[in-house]
Amino acid sequence: MEGKAHGMQRLFVALDFSGEERLRVYEAAERIRVAGAFVLKRVRHDNLHITLKFLGDTDRVEEIMQRLGQMPSVSACRLLLSSRPEYFYRSRGPVPVFLPVLDGGPWLCALQRRLCSHMDWSHDSFYPHMTLARIRRKGKGAFLPPMPDLGKNFTMNPLGFSLYSSELRPEGPVYTLLFRSAFKEGRGFSALPDEI
Repeated sequence: MEGKAHGMQRLFVALDFSGEERLRVYEAAERIRVAGAFVLKRVRHDNLHITLKFLGDTDRVEEIMQRLGQMPSVSACRLLLSSRPEYFYRSRGPVPVFLPVLDGGPWLCALQRRLCSHMDWSHDSFYPHMTLARIRRKGKGAFLPPMPDLGKNFTMNPLGFSLYSSELRPEGPVYTLLFRSAFKEGRGFSALPDEI
């Protein structure tokens, strides 16, 4: 267990990756460009992750950390992220640009269900992805720009899942690690949902 928790905090649980793997994705995502009617805000390389569960504001931080620490160990699974960025279309507000998971999705969904069951959290719909940036329109009626292929798919090796607090600032969110749980040795791409 790492970090300290006090008072109300905005929390989420996410998969973590090595700094080298995050930087590889971040550098490839430099190909994403917008102009004219749009503003692009990229996610910092050290903030790249796959969210398993967004908890929002809560003051039950110590309890959540303790219960996460009691969750049985999980075997890792190698993931494959697409080289083709996609949008979560929104008619208002910033539009997230993300990479979908091509391989390892069943493992991720099983992990998310197991996490929610252990923690007695609701099982929300879950679409595994890594957010790269957000696009904001300067005016109405602008069509979203096409996204470039980033060259090749990304093999990612999750290190474990972590609990973070998120402080929203004008320059972007600042994440603070509160808890980390490492995975057991993985089975490459062959891990099945019932094997975690």
